[in-house]
Amino acid sequence: MKREIFVLAAIFVAATASVAVAETVRIAGSGGMIPMVTEIGKAYMKKNPGDTIEVNQKSLGKEGGVMALTKGIIEIAMLSSLEEKDKNLPITAVETAIVPSLFAVHPSVTVKALSGQQICDIYSGRIANWKQVGGADAKIVVLTRPENESAKIAIRNGLSCFKPLTETTTAITLAKATEMKDTLIKTQNAIGMINTIALDDAAGKVVAIKQDGKDVTTTPVSQWPMKTLSYLATGKNPGETTKRFMKFVKSPEGQKIIRKEKAYPVQ
Repeated sequence: MKREIFVLAAIFVAATASVAVAETVRIAGSGGMIPMVTEIGKAYMKKNPGDTIEVNQKSLGKEGGVMALTKGIIEIAMLSSLEEKDKNLPITAVETAIVPSLFAVHPSVTVKALSGQQICDIYSGRIANWKQVGGADAKIVVLTRPENESAKIAIRNGLSCFKPLTETTTAITLAKATEMKDTLIKTQNAIGMINTIALDDAAGKVVAIKQDGKDVTTTPVSQWPMKTLSYLATGKNPGETTKRFMKFVKSPEGQKIIRKEKAYPVQ
């Protein structure tokens, strides 16, 4: 009888300890990473049904993610870049994926390939009609991102003629990656800047522009000029579930999902 009581007590203690360790891992930050991290979270929970991963589907941007993390509102922040000033914060940022940026168009656009210079001429306003680059006689709708957003930074750094470029005053600035994707999907004759994760998430409803003869879907990342290094960041003392999730991201299964989402995992 005493042995039975001891065994039951041991089981109760083990179960209690398991409940105590369990936590909900809240993730938020850069919108461009949301689809990829959401899929990683789903796979993780399938493998670890006792854990909960919540990925905020509304972009907070990198700065919002850092703020939420340092205030303890979330456990993991998605960061589309890491600046020197961020390195002094009480966070641990882990390189997660290399994400190419690209230009894409609404399917109504018949032009599927442009040179880098033609793209710069479109964004400066020197080319304002698709007819000027071999397309239909239609006004080009130019969509852009804020200067501090990762896709824009990648393009400024990777496309030489874009670095000093002053954009046309008719360009429409979209603050979030999801806004860019959704606006490209619904706006005829539009061109915009997105990343490969958003391109995949659009499921064929937008078309990637071949740039200087290169197709982003087939060009090795080392040869693609415009890309960003994305991070997942935790606080200095992450919980056990957070640690398990971060380990899963770096596992072969997690890295397979990153590749499936059209990004390139960082070992």
